[in-house]
Amino acid sequence: MLGETIGHYRILEQLGAGGMGVVYRARDHRLERDVAIKVIRPEALTPTLEAAFLREARLASSLNHPGIVTIYDVLSHEGVECIVMEFVQGEPLNRLIPASGFAVDRAVELALLIGDALAAAHAAGIVHRDLKPANILVRDDGRIKILDFGLATLAAHDAPSSETRTMSLFGGKMVGTIAYMAPEQALGTAADQRVDIFSFGVILSQMLTGALPFRAPNPVALMRAVQLDDPEPVRAVRPEIPQALEAVTLRALAKEPAGRFRDIPEMMDLLRLAIAADAAAPQRMAFATGASSPAPARGMAQSAPQSIAASLEKASIAVLPFRSVSPDPEDGYLAAGLASEVTRWLTGVPRLRVAPQHASFRLGDQTDVQTAAKLLNTRYVVAGTLRRAGERLRVHAELVDSFQEMVAWTQTYDRRMTDIFEMQEEISRAIVSSIGGHMIRAATDTVYRIPTENLDAWGLVRKAYHIWNYEFSPQALGQAISMLQRAIELDPDYAAASAYLGHYLMQMLGYGVVGDREGTARTALEAAERAIALAPNDPEVLECCSLVWLENWQYERAVQWLKRAIQIAPFDLVASGYLALAYSCAGGEPEVLEAVRILKKIVADAPDHPSMPYWLTFQTVAFLRLRRCEEAIAAGERSVELQPAYVTSQILLAEAYASVGRTADARRVMGSIPRFNPNFTVRQFREHILPMCRSEEYVDLLTGCCQSLQEADSN
Repeated sequence: MLGETIGHYRILEQLGAGGMGVVYRARDHRLERDVAIKVIRPEALTPTLEAAFLREARLASSLNHPGIVTIYDVLSHEGVECIVMEFVQGEPLNRLIPASGFAVDRAVELALLIGDALAAAHAAGIVHRDLKPANILVRDDGRIKILDFGLATLAAHDAPSSETRTMSLFGGKMVGTIAYMAPEQALGTAADQRVDIFSFGVILSQMLTGALPFRAPNPVALMRAVQLDDPEPVRAVRPEIPQALEAVTLRALAKEPAGRFRDIPEMMDLLRLAIAADAAAPQRMAFATGASSPAPARGMAQSAPQSIAASLEKASIAVLPFRSVSPDPEDGYLAAGLASEVTRWLTGVPRLRVAPQHASFRLGDQTDVQTAAKLLNTRYVVAGTLRRAGERLRVHAELVDSFQEMVAWTQTYDRRMTDIFEMQEEISRAIVSSIGGHMIRAATDTVYRIPTENLDAWGLVRKAYHIWNYEFSPQALGQAISMLQRAIELDPDYAAASAYLGHYLMQMLGYGVVGDREGTARTALEAAERAIALAPNDPEVLECCSLVWLENWQYERAVQWLKRAIQIAPFDLVASGYLALAYSCAGGEPEVLEAVRILKKIVADAPDHPSMPYWLTFQTVAFLRLRRCEEAIAAGERSVELQPAYVTSQILLAEAYASVGRTADARRVMGSIPRFNPNFTVRQFREHILPMCRSEEYVDLLTGCCQSLQEADSN
C-alpha cells in the first residue's frame, strides 16, 4: 500500500506488521500532519471481528489523555478496515530498558506516567489486555504514549484456539505477549482491569531489573511459569531497591486477581507511598515507640476507603517482625521468632487471609503499620515489642485496623524466662486466640451497617450472624433466617448459608415459636446435610451442623465433627465452645470436667470474644451438672449481664438460684423472660434440650427447680 491514498491520507512508510494487520505512517493532506494508520488484513477479517473492530475503536476513540495515543478516525478502503491515529515520535519502551534496569527514580517516574494513563482508560471502562513495553512509546521529552487500547480483545472474538486468543492484534511474537499475560487470561477465563495490573507489575519489575520476573526456554514453559511459579523478587537482582517498592511489584503479580490491587489508583498510591516511606526511613521512629506514622503520600486519601467492596472483603492480616527494645542484640532473634510463631498460628484461624511471612518480614520492624497494611494488602497488622530484664520478659502486642486507622486490640504479656520455645508458643497462642474473636466481630459489625439489598451471599450470612449473636430474640432470628434463605437463592452452593440456616431453625424451636416442630427439625437436618456435603472441611460449616445434630439426638456424630473442626482450625474457639456444650449436656462426669477445662481456657484466652456470653452459659450448664451451684450462679450472672436476650442463660441462672434456695432471685429472673420472649415456657425449653442431654435426669438438673416454680406460680 506504499504510495497509495486512503481517503485524504497518503501512505508514506510501513512502521510495523503483525499477524492480523500492518501499521503505516501516512500524511493527512487536509490538516497537514503525519498520522499512523492500522490496517486489518482482509483475509483475517470476519463479520464478527469487523463488528468488534468498530466497537473497540469507538471505545478507544473516547479516551482523551496525554499518555494515550489518540484515535482520529475509522474508515473503510476497498474492503479494508483502517484506524487512523496520532503519530508519535519516540521509541518503544522495550528498546530502552537497560540490561540492568533503569535507575529507581526513572523506573518509578515512568511507572507513574503509565499508571496515570491506565487509570484514565479503566475509568472509561476500557481494559487494554495486551499491555507490554512494545505497546508503550517513550517520547523524546521523556513522557509516554500507550498504544492499542481496547484493540487486543479483537483477536478473541473470532479465535478458534487458545493460541490465537493469546496473540496481540498488531504486536510481535506470542512469547512477548505470554510474558506479560495474567494467569486468568492464559486460561481464557473472564478478565477485568486486574489483568492490566498484572501486566503492569511485569513491566515495573522489568524496568527495575532489566529482566522479566518469569522466564522459561519456550512458550509452553513460560505459560506454565506464569501460572504456577513465584515471580523473581526485584531485590534478588538489585538488593538496593527499597523493600516497599518490591512489595508493590509482588502484590501486582499475585496469581489470583483478588490478591492484586483493587485498581490502578490504589497501586499508584502505594507506589508513591513506597518511595516516600523509603525517603523518610532515616527519620521514622519504630511503631512500638508510639511515634506517629508518616504523612500519606501526595494525592492519597487521608483515611482508608470504606467502600462496600472493601467492607465485604474477608478478613486479612499481616504480622510485622516484633521489635526488640532490649540492650542485648540477641533478643532480636527472640522477637523475630515470636512474630514468626504468631504468623504460623494465625494460619489456623478460619476465614482469615494471612500475608506471607517472607513478605511481612521483608518490610522490617521499622515500617509503620499503615504503610505495611497498604503494601501487603491487608486490613489488619499485628506489631509489637519485646523487652527482657534479667529473667523477666515483657511482650506488648497491638492489632491495628488500617481501615479505621485505630488500635483494635492491645495486650501485654509478662513471663519468666524458662523454656523459650514454650513461652513463645504460649504467648503466640494467646495473641491469636484474642485476634480470632476480633476478626469475627469486625466482619459482622461492618456488614451490619450496609443495607441488606446491597449484600452478596457472604455478606448476608455475616449480617445474619450479627443479628443472631447480638439481637437474640424470635424476631431477630426470623430476620436472620430470611437473610440466609436469600443467600442460598443467590448462591445455592454456599455451604455456610445452609449450615447457619439449619442452626437457626433449631434455635427457633428452642424459643417455642414454631408450630410444626417435626417439619422444622427435618428442614434443619436437610440444610445441615446439604452443607456438610458441600464443604466437609469448612470449620464454620462443621460447627453449625454439629449443633443441628446435637439438638436431634445425634450426640456422637456432633462430637466427632466438632473434634474434626478443632483439628482443622485449632484457633477457631467457637468449635471448642460447642464441644464443651456437648460434653456438658450429655457427657458423663469426665466429659463434664473436660468441658469445664475447655471453657476456662477459652474464656481466659479471649475475654472479648463475641461468643463470651454463650461460653459463660455453657459453663453454667457444666457447673449445674456438677452441682457446683455457686460457680454456676457466677457464670450465669455474667452471661445474663452480657446478653440478657439469650433466654437460655436466664433459665439456667434461675435454676442455679433455686438450687441454693434463692427462690426470690429465681422468680425475679424468670419474670424477666417474657420481655424477650412472651411465648417461652419451661416445658418447651425442656423439650428442646432433651435431645441435647439425652437424659431426663440431666434435664432435671438444668430445669427441674424452675419447672416446679413455674407450675406453682401458674396454680
